[in-house]
Amino acid sequence: MKNTLFIFFILLTNFFLRSQISENFQSWTSRNTYGTWTQITIPGTFSMVQSIVAPTGAANGSGSVGFVQLGSATTNGGTNQGKLTFPSVNTCGTLSLTIRSSGASGDFFLEKSTNNGVSWTLVQSFTNAPLTGTLYNISVNDASSSVILRINGDNIGNSTNRRTMYIHDINVTPNNNTNCSTVTSLSVPTTTLGTTTTGLQSTCGKTNDYPVNSFGSSLYGDGEDAVWSITIPSGGGNYQFDLGGSSTYKILSLHSSCTPSNSNVINWSTTSSGTSTFFTNQLSSGTYYLWVDTWPSPTCGEYSITITKLPDPPVNDNPSGAIPLTINSGTYSTYTNQYSTATSVTSPSCGNYVGEDVWFSVVVPSNGIIELDMEEGGVTDAAMSVYTGTIGSLTELGCNDDSLTNLMPYLYLTGLPVGQTLYIRVWEYGGGTTGTFDIIVNSPVPLPVELIYFEGYVYPSFNSLKWSTASEYNSDYFRIERSVDGVLWKVVGIKSASGNSNIKINYSYLDSFDDLVIHYYRLVQVDYDGNYKIYGPISLDNTKTFKKVIKYVNILGQEVNPESKGVMFELYEDGTSKKIIR
Repeated sequence: MKNTLFIFFILLTNFFLRSQISENFQSWTSRNTYGTWTQITIPGTFSMVQSIVAPTGAANGSGSVGFVQLGSATTNGGTNQGKLTFPSVNTCGTLSLTIRSSGASGDFFLEKSTNNGVSWTLVQSFTNAPLTGTLYNISVNDASSSVILRINGDNIGNSTNRRTMYIHDINVTPNNNTNCSTVTSLSVPTTTLGTTTTGLQSTCGKTNDYPVNSFGSSLYGDGEDAVWSITIPSGGGNYQFDLGGSSTYKILSLHSSCTPSNSNVINWSTTSSGTSTFFTNQLSSGTYYLWVDTWPSPTCGEYSITITKLPDPPVNDNPSGAIPLTINSGTYSTYTNQYSTATSVTSPSCGNYVGEDVWFSVVVPSNGIIELDMEEGGVTDAAMSVYTGTIGSLTELGCNDDSLTNLMPYLYLTGLPVGQTLYIRVWEYGGGTTGTFDIIVNSPVPLPVELIYFEGYVYPSFNSLKWSTASEYNSDYFRIERSVDGVLWKVVGIKSASGNSNIKINYSYLDSFDDLVIHYYRLVQVDYDGNYKIYGPISLDNTKTFKKVIKYVNILGQEVNPESKGVMFELYEDGTSKKIIR
């Protein structure tokens, strides 16, 4: 049974080789067997003229077993040098092969045909082929739908320098991903922080299919370009794109359509050397195109593309997911903008916004005041903008980049509509840095009453109490309380307050008494919400016996109010008087 399978394998191998190679030995029949020749890597039939397949070792004693021997016209008495014609391929980028000459000054030529062998054009000539096997990589760079290559020892009638050539390890690379008709697909990673890569590639041998301004930067478009397609699966994702490779001055540009233009570019990044990175917005499912192009000089070079699947953006990546902040919490809260994306809301008016923003919200309290502050974390230079309105129709109220103490923002907003939701946008100045930061929101509560003074004046049968306020907030009324020992207090009067005011307001109250003692007074200010604050106490000495006052007059003898300011005279019932200065 084993012998039968072995014979079947030999027959199958012989059939396979014959299906690949056909020959025209003409008069040169020094060999009549094919032997073993496994190094051809493109499918189809090879045609040989004045050539044979040798079964022994490779031309230089290394590499795959077997080689093609192109006969010399001069050594075989013919007029035609040996020729090896390759199968037709759909576009052609490069040809690699190992070749040696049987003698000094041997020449060979690479030709191509795009009309099924009717006519041939010279791709490159090689003079003085080496006497030891040498690897050649030849750029063909033909995007035609059907390209046929051949190695020819006779350059259209040139009969000099003809030598027998030995060829092996042939590899033809199709000219893929040079334009939209030859796009090469690149898979995207499906696991978080997983990566896929093109490996090291080159734009050399490609074509300059698209003009300047086709890619993200107007400086690129004159070099040889390459294109890769990627398909984002259902649900979309957040991705990082890294452009590597040793060549200088290159661009990686992501587009929503294959033919690149500024109208369909999504993101891009350039580098003069080393690696360049860009992040995408949340890409929705579908097909996208990655273009690599170079500066006009050099026109081509090495590159690699690496795609990393990033974690999903934070929940507050957009206004619809804004995180509510607690007013007057007393402590800063830590958040991050890592893996955040750009928002479609109109760019803010400060802070060099390029994306990577996160959102918060706060409800305006009853005083209409909001104070926002941020402190450094992984982000050390941030900006902040506050918006009013509804999601989809937001209007900027304020924007800040740097506070007085560091590069983190600070905003103090007053006169805000009570009960309205504000949206707070935070991002890193200029983008490119993500990390943690601290934020706090306060609503400083102003003093209910800013009291200028509280004082009293003694009269024979009453005390005059006076006070003045510079401002009032949420103030309902004043309660005047009296005590004879400073411990037990009695309410003797109520005076309505002004509610809210930012101007000076004067108040007064007259309190009559019967007992001749020292009286203590205090002022209790009460808010609309029931909270209160006590001012005082002050003391007034009512122990003295007073003459009965008839009236008060000024220096002109005119009667005046007993509480008037300046120089006046107190006139008594017994006809005496007393000078008073207030």
